[in-house]
Amino acid sequence: MMYRAVKFPFASLLLALALLAGAPAVVHAAGQAVRLSAALQDLKDKSGAEAHAQVAAAVEASAQLRDRMEDLLSRDRFKGFVVLPKAQLPSGKGGRFGGYVEDSKIVLTLELLTQLRKSRYFDVVESDDVPPNNTTFALAHLLHHIEHPKPAPLSMPIQSYLLASMQQEASAFIVGWNAMLEAAETSNSGRPLNTRQQAQLLLNTRYAFAFHLGMENKAKALEFDGHGAIELNEANITAIATPLLKARMADIE
Repeated sequence: MMYRAVKFPFASLLLALALLAGAPAVVHAAGQAVRLSAALQDLKDKSGAEAHAQVAAAVEASAQLRDRMEDLLSRDRFKGFVVLPKAQLPSGKGGRFGGYVEDSKIVLTLELLTQLRKSRYFDVVESDDVPPNNTTFALAHLLHHIEHPKPAPLSMPIQSYLLASMQQEASAFIVGWNAMLEAAETSNSGRPLNTRQQAQLLLNTRYAFAFHLGMENKAKALEFDGHGAIELNEANITAIATPLLKARMADIE
């Protein structure tokens, strides 16, 4: 039996080699996505379809949040979600917060998830308003605490500890805002928000108080870029952290 040689164009051969060379990265990315899907499915199995739908939609709305979750899951730094009624959570953090971090998991109360769905806190309504995804904000905020844990209370003098904790909290607020801003742009057909839309987003987010404090900081006010994002730099962290020392406690850790 004779076999006929099959000729492949040289360009196709180069493409095939390139795809093979990139295969490990593709496999790694696929593995990360599978882990996130498994974590979300576990949430659905244990907490129900409604909680799953809200959390899954919030993650999908922000690529930066999704990518951080997938990366931390792949390195066993993030271990999934716990969603329960507040009455079923243990005392301690569960008594103070509606959302917190425990054993590398994001813990949320069902009551907080209900509150996070509210997207109107300011009474002026504009026709092109883009509502804030407060769930995206809370998830990104808490995930930042998993990736960057707060300092241990006994590791430094009390004043240094308080300042370091507030700097970490300020960083988490900034990360939460940027993820929520990206979610708003996704809702806006992928377009950046105009200045009025950015202002309305800020006024209507559940966690606006932290940014108002930063903007009112007379020593060095918080700065937004032209698209509404906040750079995670020392000046912006300090602008929020300093007044946070005297502010009320948020409902997320």
